[in-house]
Amino acid sequence: MYRELLNLISSREWALCFIALLFLIWSLTKPGIREGYRGLMRAALNRHILRFVFSFVLYAIPLVYIFHVVEIWDTKMSKEFFLWFLFVALPFGADFIKHSVKNKDKPTIRSRLKGVLVFSAFVAYVINRYTFHFVVEVILLAVLIFFTLMDEYAKYYDDSGMIQKLTSPLLLLIYSLTLFFSIKLFIENSSKFDIYESILEVLMPFIWTILYIPLVCFWRFYSAYEFLILRATHNCSLSKLEYSRRKKEILKISRLSYSRLNDFDNHYFHYRYLLSPDGDFDRVVEAYRNREDISYLLNDEGQIMEEA
Repeated sequence: MYRELLNLISSREWALCFIALLFLIWSLTKPGIREGYRGLMRAALNRHILRFVFSFVLYAIPLVYIFHVVEIWDTKMSKEFFLWFLFVALPFGADFIKHSVKNKDKPTIRSRLKGVLVFSAFVAYVINRYTFHFVVEVILLAVLIFFTLMDEYAKYYDDSGMIQKLTSPLLLLIYSLTLFFSIKLFIENSSKFDIYESILEVLMPFIWTILYIPLVCFWRFYSAYEFLILRATHNCSLSKLEYSRRKKEILKISRLSYSRLNDFDNHYFHYRYLLSPDGDFDRVVEAYRNREDISYLLNDEGQIMEEA
């Protein structure tokens, strides 16, 4: 089992691990970077992040078991699932949670699903499956990192633009050659394809993302709910009973719907001090339940009138 898992890791991934290990060893010799690692560890161990990861694990275990029972899941999918979690699931969830708290336009699910298809069909399958010898991969990665760092440095410190004139074409050439030879290997080995396995390998990250959406929606609602509770109880000397009552009232009016919670927050709670001189919580809840028209409190642009 252990040997089988090791064989799933491609030479490109071993090369990435080798380069990352070298960088880690070098960075640990720098006091400032060591302190940054401590801060990163503290952030990673934040209870909210741990809750999200723990809920994801609990959500994923029965799904993986079902896939295993119907003979869709096998050991080879473990790596793809881990990569999908790092590069698709975490950013996807973080974007939705961030936008729900800041009340901005959230990224559309459709656009995310398109990105997942590109990730699974191209990056995770073609590029990652057809790789070169370990030594070639290490040299290729080292050259890529060197010229990428030079290119980033030039953006901020090279006013003449001479460095970017050198690095940009070189990076384009390296990426193009890597893509060319990867696709060449892909075509040469196309006769060995197992059609069912290939299609399944491409579609599984897409299926995982669709099954992941209910969990993301739950966390989007929960994050917006907790943020609203924080604001509804800020600078208030509340008893535990009153604090609990306010939480229940917000749950009742939201009916576990993010859109209703967002509507209450944006159109009523935001104007609580206009509805009541002291921003009375119950007055705002009553206004929302009765769907009171508060347009008279706002100007033509939907902003709070100064006189109000």
